[in-house]
Amino acid sequence: MRPTRYLGLLLLSLLLASACGADDDGIAFEGTLGERVPLTLTNWVPRIEVELGGNKGLGLVDTGAPLSIAYGGLFPQLALDTRSRVEGRAFGVRFPEMPLAVIGGGDGTSECSEPQHGVILGQDLLGHFHLNIDYREKRASLDSDGPAGEGDIVAAARLGGGAVPLEGDLVPVGATRIVVEVTVEGRKLNALIDTGASLSVISKRVIDDLALADRPQLCCSSISLFGGIVDARTVRLRELTIGKHTVKNVAALMLPNEDLLEQLSLETGRAIDMILGATPLRRFAVDIDMRAPALRLSPYPDTSHVSPDEYVLPGFSICKSTEADGAVRVVDVYEGTDAKRLGIFAGTLVVEVNGQSVKDLDAEQVLALIRKTAVGQTVKLTFRSRTNGTRSERDIVVERVLPDFE
Repeated sequence: MRPTRYLGLLLLSLLLASACGADDDGIAFEGTLGERVPLTLTNWVPRIEVELGGNKGLGLVDTGAPLSIAYGGLFPQLALDTRSRVEGRAFGVRFPEMPLAVIGGGDGTSECSEPQHGVILGQDLLGHFHLNIDYREKRASLDSDGPAGEGDIVAAARLGGGAVPLEGDLVPVGATRIVVEVTVEGRKLNALIDTGASLSVISKRVIDDLALADRPQLCCSSISLFGGIVDARTVRLRELTIGKHTVKNVAALMLPNEDLLEQLSLETGRAIDMILGATPLRRFAVDIDMRAPALRLSPYPDTSHVSPDEYVLPGFSICKSTEADGAVRVVDVYEGTDAKRLGIFAGTLVVEVNGQSVKDLDAEQVLALIRKTAVGQTVKLTFRSRTNGTRSERDIVVERVLPDFE
């Protein structure tokens, strides 16, 4: 499975198409739509419970994925088939023939113990409905109609389509890319809505053109794309406007090259400058009408569910490891930090914070413990060698690794 990290985990799962695709024929379901089901949010990526063939697992709710996918390693009762129709339950209803590409993988080999999604719920399912995601209350629903009289509507376009190369097969898909116009620091951009991305992605070309000498930046983060792992720089956007709403100090990823955005531009026939992920979306109850299409945003009057200290770190990101002693694992060590200067490296295990064991704490709780130390002060971390079990202590400065604009 993919490596994981606390900050900026990107689950784009974007499968690029190249030709005309299939028509939208609708999808049958049994039950009543509109039930608000619980969300699991890991790095702001929304997952819901899904049942396939009697087995339950977590399904990633991903508007950036043209296809719904199940990993055979987590659902071994399903036959590997890129064009399956499987009985399944999701969002409180039963789908007698849920479209599903069942592929290999998902064998649980991740070095991080966070819940693994066994299913990606993509646009071949989501694209027939309204999708509502409530990041604050951790609820989601699928409905035939959107919420009445709530929020502001942003016009969108549904673009793209073609054939997805998957497991040696070419699987046809219709137009699945939901694109809206946004404004970043006064510049109008086309952005693709991707609920499967924990951070937004912005074109390096756009950032270079905006050319702010004081732009806060962070290097580097290992990012999981569907095709592999890349290192990306995180930057602050002074402001991002979607419709009537402006969000300040948005964190966005700048990938090392323009390949992903260029391929999306070719597919959609429109210059795609940005992928709109959870960093701005989490400040709203989000309703996406996949058919119209349209985006409806209802801003939260209270955004205390978004911590102002998410970039206060000991110079590195962490995840809960699969080690028996409950250690946390260092994922990315950031340039220019005290941890980097001290030679801390990815894969190192942390077993204590200021003498307190992390055995029974998840990654968020460990970070909360570290953040009891003020920015600029040192926290005592106890590391354990993965090879011989030897322990060592280091005093490491707690830093705001990605500052806000003043």
